[in-house]
Amino acid sequence: MSLGFKYFIIQACMIVIYSTDYLLITKYFGPKDVANYDIVLKVFQVPMMLAIAALSPYWSIFSKTFVEKK
Repeated sequence: MSLGFKYFIIQACMIVIYSTDYLLITKYFGPKDVANYDIVLKVFQVPMMLAIAALSPYWSIFSKTFVEKK
């Protein structure tokens, strides 16, 4: 598989994970716990978004190094 296809698979899996979490929490724990999860997610999502924004320019360098090592 090419590197681009691997990134595509990872992104598709992340979309599924992030879009089904509320449904799974509702099914197994109840709607009340969805609100608690949402608050915690919003608090911890800020540092994650900052880290992603800081690392985004480096992905091309990481990809180039990965491909050249093979």
